[in-house]
Amino acid sequence: DKNVEVVLCPAYVSIKDVSNLIYSNDSIQLGAQDMSLHQKGAYTGDVSLDMLDELSCSYVIIGHSERRLNHNENNLKINKKLFILDESNITPIICIGESFEERKAGITKNILQQQISEIFANNKGNNKKDCIIAYEPIWAIGTGISADIQTIEYIHNYLENITQNIAGNYRNIYLLY
Repeated sequence: DKNVEVVLCPAYVSIKDVSNLIYSNDSIQLGAQDMSLHQKGAYTGDVSLDMLDELSCSYVIIGHSERRLNHNENNLKINKKLFILDESNITPIICIGESFEERKAGITKNILQQQISEIFANNKGNNKKDCIIAYEPIWAIGTGISADIQTIEYIHNYLENITQNIAGNYRNIYLLY
């Protein structure tokens, strides 16, 4: 199907191998699971945008819930990464979502609104490229529980509404679950 784009985001140690395997396959794109807050320079252990560009990565995931939880990444750091990405040819895949406790408390919309507003704060975007927002409810990761179609539709409709103010900053904004 020409309307489907496949993106593989392997672990850093496998990016070069995967890149070599899909090099001549136009239907599969390469992405990274994260990137450094620094575009380039000596930051031991970090993988910079320049490094990802050298490997022909077309996408990078930022804001994944595991990075937020295990590496203390907050919306401000994700905002900084987005600024770096907007100056590049690499498409951001921005993860947002609420915890089980936040869902139970009925504050899902508040959490998503806060994440979107802080991640895109003072962001001019890049109207020559796309931006992907991936709704990944934290309560559904690795739990065996997934959101039902009604929840996904409800959240995507809500996200369409709250992303209207940034929509003109990008060629397209895509919402994923």
